[in-house]
Amino acid sequence: KPPKVLNRRFIVVEGLYQNTGMICPLPRVVALANKFKFRVLLEESMSFGTLGATGRGACEHHGLSASDVTLICGSMSTALATVGGFSVADKAITSHQRLSSTGYCFSASLPPFNATAAISALRIMKQTPERCER
Repeated sequence: KPPKVLNRRFIVVEGLYQNTGMICPLPRVVALANKFKFRVLLEESMSFGTLGATGRGACEHHGLSASDVTLICGSMSTALATVGGFSVADKAITSHQRLSSTGYCFSASLPPFNATAAISALRIMKQTPERCER
């Protein structure tokens, strides 16, 4: 039996483009990715906290499930006003990231005060969803 062919073709998009303010037509991108068997990597630094009814980003804005895209990543320096970043995917992909990334990427944890700032910002976003209605 021949080995399984790896799918390493990606469409990389931003949820909200910083320089133009354009919102990614994510449903069309996902449809193309499914049609041609590509993976979608969604960068949410600008759209997280601004798009969607509760600020959850481009997927929520377009009514898509987060599982419709392969990987969601972003910076916490925009909407969460702290340092660091996040990467969200299914268990197989996140396990692969942990095992295959160079050691220094995951060797330093976020300082406690920065983690507390991120948690507090997320709590505020959850408790006051009207902030995203502007």
